[in-house]
Amino acid sequence: KMEEDKGEVVGPVARDSVVLPGDVVGTLGSGKKMKLGDGIGQRGNDLIALKSGIFKIKGHKYWIDSRQKRYVPRIEDLVVGIVAETQFDHARVDIGSAALATLAYTTFEGFTNKNRPDLENGSVVYARVVLADKDMDPGN
Repeated sequence: KMEEDKGEVVGPVARDSVVLPGDVVGTLGSGKKMKLGDGIGQRGNDLIALKSGIFKIKGHKYWIDSRQKRYVPRIEDLVVGIVAETQFDHARVDIGSAALATLAYTTFEGFTNKNRPDLENGSVVYARVVLADKDMDPGN
């Protein structure tokens, strides 16, 4: 599905370039209408890649072309995720699986109650899967 009524895109990424989650693919300018498609999100005036793939432009449509399938996490997998929501003691991270992963702040090196990680929605994290079970309740 496409988002309507954005401004013109100007940016550092050329058409058909490989992008990774968190890459800035463009900046909203003023001018003509455009449509944001699959794999592109907005943070302020920046347009960011939400998944890896090829940055595509056709007319006034912008999207990330990806052959990405649903990821099934396994213990010891190294993953790149995007923070979807933050809580007091953990963050929920989209790693491309059926459910959001939980990232406890206590797992960060040097964590103390006074020294918490500064994660915001849209932050990109690199992590290792330590618990994965296909029969686990995705809500927990």
